Amino acid sequence: MSYAAKTTGGGSIHNSSTEFQRLWDNREIKRSRPLMPVEPVVLNGELVEDLERMNAENPEALYITPVVYDSSIVLAAFSDPNVMVTESRKMTDSAEFHWRLGLQSLTGGGCASEFDPMWQTLDSYDLPTVSGERLRLIPEHSFPDLATIPRRNVLNWGNAIRSLDSCAYPWSFWTQRNFGGDTWFINFRCTYFPSGLGILSLDNWGTGRNPWCSCS
Repeated sequence: MSYAAKTTGGGSIHNSSTEFQRLWDNREIKRSRPLMPVEPVVLNGELVEDLERMNAENPEALYITPVVYDSSIVLAAFSDPNVMVTESRKMTDSAEFHWRLGLQSLTGGGCASEFDPMWQTLDSYDLPTVSGERLRLIPEHSFPDLATIPRRNVLNWGNAIRSLDSCAYPWSFWTQRNFGGDTWFINFRCTYFPSGLGILSLDNWGTGRNPWCSCS
C-alpha cells in the first residue's frame, strides 16, 4: 500500500508556504542528537577528524549535502545555506560524482541525466532496495512530522525511510520534527540511501524557492 501526499489525513501535510514558513521560523535550531553519519564529514571546507568534538563545538543546525572531496563521496556541512546550495549545484551534473555515488553505499539505484524523463514526485520506501511500502510526496509539499503518517497499518513513517527514488526536483530531509536540526539538501537525480539516519521531516521543493536560501 502507498500513502500519497495528496491524502491529507491527520493534517500532516502542509501545502501552504505560509504554514511552512511558520514552522521554519519556530523550528529547533540546535540538533537534539549528534551528527554521526557513516560517510566522512567536511565542515566549512575542512575534513572533520573528530565527530564528537565537532558536535560539541557546533551545536547549531548545519546545512548538509553530499559532494566529491579528495576523490571520495563525503557529506559537506556548512553554517551558511547559500554556500551549501552553491556547492550542491556543482554536483548536479558531475560525472565523477555520479560515478562515485554508484560505487559507495550512499546510493545503489543509479543516476539520471538532466535530460532524462523523471518523476516529479519524491518516493520514499521502508526497505533499502527502493521497495516495500511507498510514501509519495508531490512537489512543493512537505511532511513536518513523519511519525504522524501511517505505515503498514499499525506502524508509522517516523525514522522508517530506508531508500528514496530519484526525483526531478531538489528535496530535503531533517532528523527532527518540524524541520528542526540539520537540513540535508539533495540536488541530484539519483537514488539515495540515508545511511541509517532517522528521518522525521521531508520536503519536495518543486520549482519553489527555498525559504532559507537567498541564492537564485
